[in-house]
Amino acid sequence: MKIKVGDMVDYHSLIGGEVTSTGHTVIELYPKPNNFGCDCATITGKSGVVAAAALTHSVEAEKEKVRWYYIQRAGFVGNCLLWWRKGGNGYTCDLAQAELFMEGEQLNELAKNHDLTIWPKQYIDERAALHVDHQRVSVAEAIRKDRVTPQKPPEKPV
Repeated sequence: MKIKVGDMVDYHSLIGGEVTSTGHTVIELYPKPNNFGCDCATITGKSGVVAAAALTHSVEAEKEKVRWYYIQRAGFVGNCLLWWRKGGNGYTCDLAQAELFMEGEQLNELAKNHDLTIWPKQYIDERAALHVDHQRVSVAEAIRKDRVTPQKPPEKPV
């Protein structure tokens, strides 16, 4: 079974060896081709990137078939929803920075006390779209790195 973001996994420090740590959640996947040369992932409880081949589905999670949820705060930034940020560090529009909650983690109580909405992860992930933050682009940087000048569209006649 293929590993996906949100899956509960066990980590093997030697690929194919014994489980060396358990109870991790897949945060992000980096499929080949990438700078690492193999499918990789970031997981909770480990810093950096690990080889996806070093991960197996958690036996406990498979037994329980855990459902995952995002928590949304009321309001928007532009047309983006606001999500509870990992570690309770405010809110974010970026799903990669959003905290994932397991079913049964007192979600209803949390949402009721903070005017939040609970969304199934699968439902939101199916509707997510990539966007570019205007603060992360620079014409000067693009010219320097790519030696190509981004073109502005021609003015429309009035």
